[in-house]
Order: sequence, then structure tokens, then C-alpha cells
Amino acid sequence: MKNPWNVPQKLPLVAGHEGAGIVVKMGKDVKGYKEGDRVGITLLNRTCQTCEFCKYGGKETFCITPEYLGFGTSGSFGTFQQYIAVPTSNAHLIPEGVDLAKAAPIQCAGWTVYRALKETDTKPGQFVAITGAGGGLGSFALQFAKAMGLRSIAIDFGDSKRDHCLKQGAEFFVDAKKQDVIEEVRRVTNGLGPHGVVNIAPAIKPIEDALKYLRKTGTLVLQGTLTACEFSNSRFFLKFS
Repeated sequence: MKNPWNVPQKLPLVAGHEGAGIVVKMGKDVKGYKEGDRVGITLLNRTCQTCEFCKYGGKETFCITPEYLGFGTSGSFGTFQQYIAVPTSNAHLIPEGVDLAKAAPIQCAGWTVYRALKETDTKPGQFVAITGAGGGLGSFALQFAKAMGLRSIAIDFGDSKRDHCLKQGAEFFVDAKKQDVIEEVRRVTNGLGPHGVVNIAPAIKPIEDALKYLRKTGTLVLQGTLTACEFSNSRFFLKFS
């Protein structure tokens, strides 16, 4: 509503960029789905399927001409409406018994950090540090990391964030206001640093710290948006190996 990124919008528009619902009608060429299926839909609603990123290596999130839900950049209305048309490439089956209201946020916040964790190329038993771990994306990242067998180091500040992060599956918590982050992260990783870092915190200092404590050959994935920018650019992952 406030458009803090100053994205050129086409009005009117319906907001909402993550959702889950029931299939009620299908196009004649749709395969793999049926009426009554429960599906989730993502922020990235359509891709061209013809550019280099779409055609090779599963990098369609970097599509040159993407269409996002609910941002008014391409006339694509979002999920705050009763019905929505979704291409099969961006629909995901949701198992029976999963609350659709709980499944909906996974379609953006969840996918975002899951992809980031995969980009670190960490393996079960290895360390991954997550900055801004006590927030919404960080909470998902900690849960995914635990499910993936990773040893997560949550970086945030405050006792309430500590309790929350440990409850979400963090093995270690580093208080950025009370502790020397670089020293503490290296201490809990036997002096070598984590194998991967997912930087969610939208600030420069956590990135500078990560470059100093990251293990040799480790990977840093920048997730947080540091400044106001074109929305499409904010989706890119930058990797330092």
C-alpha cells in the first residue's frame, strides 16, 4: 500500500504475494493437477520460459521478464482476492491435512530462505550462520536448517530473540549487542567459522562481520535488501566463495 520501494505501479491493483487455495477450474492443457487439489502459489507468478535463466539450470527466479503477484508492475493482481489464475509452473501441491493458512507464508518467506540455504551448498552436520534469525524469514530458516541436518548459529539480539531462536531449532545463539559476533561465531565452530552464512539482516555490519568469520571455501548468501531498489533486483543472491 505504501510502496516503500517506489516501484512503478499500474493501478488499480489487488495486493498479496503469497497464498494457498483450492483448484476450481483448469485450462484444457493443464496436466498433473485436478479440481479439488490444494495448491500454494508464489510471488513469482509467471516467467517467460524462453530466456537463458528459464531454459537452463533451474534459474527461472532470475527471469528477464518476470511477473510478480500484487506489486502492480505488470498488472498481475495478488492473492487478496477470491479467485486467481496461476500457471502450473508456479503452483505447488500441498498435502492433505496441512492448514492452508499456515502453508501460505511458505510460498514466499519459506521459499526465500529455503533457496538461500540450498545456495550455501552446506551438508548435514555442517555449520550455517543466520543473521537476523529472530525475524519471520529467520524463523523459517532455522526450522529448515534443522530439518536439513545443519548446525545453525542464530545471530540476533535480546533474550526474547534468544529464546525464540532456540525454540525454532538453533543450536547456538549469538547476541550481536552483548557479544563479539566474529569471536563468538568462530568459537562455536572450533575456530574455523561456519560453512555457510545466510544474511537476512538488512544492514551492512552483519555482512562485514560474516566476511571475517566465514570459513575458508564457505559461501555467503545475501538475502536482506540493504537499500530501496527495483524489486526485481532485490531477488538476486550474491555469493562470495
